[in-house]
Amino acid sequence: MSTLVVGEQPWITEVIERRRALGQDLYDEVWEGVYHVAPNAGTEHGQVGFQVLMALASQADRLGLVGTQPFNLGTGKTDFRVPDGGWFDRAQAGVYAATARVVLEVLSPGDETYEKFAFYLERGVAEILVAHPTERWIRCYVKTGPEFNERPGSQVFDMTMAQLVALIHWP
Repeated sequence: MSTLVVGEQPWITEVIERRRALGQDLYDEVWEGVYHVAPNAGTEHGQVGFQVLMALASQADRLGLVGTQPFNLGTGKTDFRVPDGGWFDRAQAGVYAATARVVLEVLSPGDETYEKFAFYLERGVAEILVAHPTERWIRCYVKTGPEFNERPGSQVFDMTMAQLVALIHWP
């Protein structure tokens, strides 16, 4: 279910501020000025995200990549997305990262993972890893020209998705 609130409404501003005060807005995003409230993820979501980051940690170190947990990818507070993890060519500072080499998205019911692909393409992301915590699969989408296409493996990490799936301690 989606809900769109048109115009500035004081009550919705209060809801957003309350979410912020309670720390419930960590995955909320702003898409070209439109606030998107992210659905609450189950514990398996965080577990799988952590497992993928850990499974790729040594390979990322060998490649000189810097990994992170969820972060704000975008140009600032009016246009950003929050992937579940990512890897950068160098350490980042500040609230918003302009780009990442690879982003990780862990699927949750009702999320907008696939709708983010065009934004990631515009931001110069090379690969997207998408993990499904209950079906226990990971897919890799590689930037090929003007779009992302699914591939059997990561070019960045030089690993098949079957190899990566085997490293995950699935919940």
